[in-house]
This record gives sequence, C-alpha cells and structure tokens, in this order.
Amino acid sequence: EGRPTVIDLLGRNAGYIYPVGRLDYDSEGLLLMTTDGELAERLTHPRHEVERVYEAIVAGNPDESAIDKLRRGVYIDGRRTSAAEIFRGQTVKSGSPTTKLTITLREGRSRQIRKMCLSVGHPVRSLTRISMRPLSLGRLKPGEWRELTPIELAALQDAATTGPARPRRDQESRAVRLASTQPSARTRGESPAKTESRLSDKVKPEDELLEDDELGA
Repeated sequence: EGRPTVIDLLGRNAGYIYPVGRLDYDSEGLLLMTTDGELAERLTHPRHEVERVYEAIVAGNPDESAIDKLRRGVYIDGRRTSAAEIFRGQTVKSGSPTTKLTITLREGRSRQIRKMCLSVGHPVRSLTRISMRPLSLGRLKPGEWRELTPIELAALQDAATTGPARPRRDQESRAVRLASTQPSARTRGESPAKTESRLSDKVKPEDELLEDDELGA
C-alpha cells in the first residue's frame, strides 16, 4: 500500500530477514528479526509457548469478572483462547475512562488481544508489545534497532528449545539485532553473511511478511 515497513529501516544490504511474528498496523512494540529461519520457526511454534507481553490501554474499567474471563479464556473466531496472565493497572477517569492491562500470551492469533478485550466489552485503544521473553523492549524508541548480546541470544535460543533439541554451537556466535521500526530511524547496511534479528517498536510489515502470531492484537 506504499507505506514504509520495518524492512526499510534495515537497509537493502541486510540479506533476507525473517520477522518473528507480526504486529498489525495499529500496534507497536518489540519485533524480533533474524536471518535464521529455523530459529524464527521455533520461536513462533505453539509447543514452545514463548511468552509475549503486551501493555493494552482499554476503554472503561474492567471489573473482576471481565479480568477473570480473560485469564481463563474467551471464545474468539469459534475457538477458546488459552489461559493468559492479566494484570490490571491504573484507570484514568478524566474524560472517557481508560485502564492499562498488562497481558501475557503463550499463543498467537491474528489480532487476538483486541478480540479478547472486545469480547468482554472493553475495546483496545492502544497496544504495545513490551517483551518477547527473555527479551524486552527496554529503552528502544520507535524506529531504532540494535543487535542482541551473546547472552541474550543464548537465552533466546534456550527459550525456543524443548527437550533434547539444544541449539547448535555454530548458532551461538550469530549476530542478533533488535529494531524499532519507523522511517525516521537511521539505518545501516549489514553483511548478508551475518545472522540478524531485530526487535521493533512501531512495526508495520507488509502483508507478505505477516504471520499468524498475535502481535498485532
């Protein structure tokens, strides 16, 4: 549609990049990107239950009944959602009341958080992914990206591994990057030989890059 995408931030010399999941056009936050397709697949596979944490500003002041429904699971698109962790934060009552919810998911469906909150009568006004454990957005601003540290990469590989399928030694030295995608951010070209992953804070990937991961709740 002619809109800038996360790929525009990375430069055209970065090689083929896999976004790990997605964020929809109206959402923002952390996005991991990598040239390691196997790692991307493991991180998004439901059996690994990699946690995604979101901050949602919802309309109104959800009561305990609504919060409990979200925790236990609600029906969206004909299927019940898995159990979720919900923490209710402050309610701002000036004008139209809104409440901050911190939501942890271990599954990913298209626009899942938006549909969940709408089902209990509290539509989402804004949505930010703040963590894809063990990684967090930290101080990255919209349009910024950085490489992961070796310690972060090792922790990420552990999170994407179940049972005997341990990460290979040659993967441990691969570079990983975090990005926060907006067109105003500076970019730099990277060697295609490096494995890269990035987190993004305002990601608007093109349709062909989107996956079924919730990230655009």
